[in-house]
This record gives sequence, structure tokens and C-alpha cells, in this order.
Amino acid sequence: MEIDHNLPIHVGMDFGFRTFAAVLFQLTSAGEVHVIDEYGASEAETWRALEGLAGMPHGNGKPFPLTIGTIGCDPAGDARNLQTGRTDVQLVRAAFPAARVTFSTDKRHRDPEWGAARLRDLLLSASGNIRLFVHPRCRRIIRMFESMVYPKHNEGRPEIAQPVKDGLNDHWFDAMRYGFINAGVFGSVGAQTARVPWL
Repeated sequence: MEIDHNLPIHVGMDFGFRTFAAVLFQLTSAGEVHVIDEYGASEAETWRALEGLAGMPHGNGKPFPLTIGTIGCDPAGDARNLQTGRTDVQLVRAAFPAARVTFSTDKRHRDPEWGAARLRDLLLSASGNIRLFVHPRCRRIIRMFESMVYPKHNEGRPEIAQPVKDGLNDHWFDAMRYGFINAGVFGSVGAQTARVPWL
């Protein structure tokens, strides 16, 4: 489950000064999703986090040219920052000009439970199929899956029908679902690829 140089890399991204999360994954012809790496930054402006993401080593410990497909972002990143006058999405497009940087404002796609249900189906479908594989080096993503809980029930009904947000692990959950939604993993948006040097 190492990086396949013949396949594009897709990225899911959740913005945040306290926690910036990026999930890197590839899609196989068999319909599998391979999460191959993660990048996180804390207490960092978006532009600084993007610099770190663009320069991170992969697999063999060295940066190398990759084919970047879709970068799926948090739709809230399209709001203009009062200090810089630019949006987080604009900063991503400037950092990765050849990539398809996009986000979905579909109400369904913004629903955490809708995304959680689809992630569960990738992990293990009702028919017993496993389509989602996470590399062991992705410790924060693995921790996210281990830590995802639902609220306590009140009189037999959940207080809210979506995973509890803890301010840390949920950033990885959001980054993953934004990436999957916009790369077409859930069948909602088609992927597009472009060549960009990963330097």
C-alpha cells in the first residue's frame, strides 16, 4: 500500500489555525481508496501550513514529483480573511496552481453523519467488502477512527445523530470526507488530474 507513481494523489483538506489537516489518498481501478499519508500543522497560518504540505517527504523520505488530482477543501475556506483579503481556497490554488481545487456546498455533503455513514461503508460494507485502506504511518487518521464516538442516548434516542466533535480528531474526519466527496469516492463529483511538481 505504498504510493503508486502511476496514479494521481488526491488531497482532502480541513483549514484551521489550531489544527490544519490534510489527508492524501489514491483511488485504484478496483474501486479501493488507499490513504497513503497525512499532514498536520498546529498554530499555523494557512499559507505556512501549505508550504509544509508542499515540501513534505513521501514514502522514501524525499520529496518527488507527483500527479495531483483533486484537492477537496472545507467549503468554509471560501470566506475572505479580513487580515489577508484572500480566502483559504485561493491560497491553496496559488500553492498548487495545476491541481483542481474545489469544494462542495451541497447540504448533504456538509452533513457529518452522511459522510460518516459512507466512511463506515468503505471500511466494511453490508456485503462484507473492504474498500478503504489506511497506511500505518497515518497515525492521526487511525486515531480518528478509534476515537470517533456518538453522543449518549437520551430516552433511547441519540441527542444528535452525528459523531461528537472533539476539536482535534474531527479535523481529520472532515479533511477525509471533503477529499473523498470532491474526488468522487462517494459518486458525487468526478475527479480531474493535473501534473504539479511536489517540491
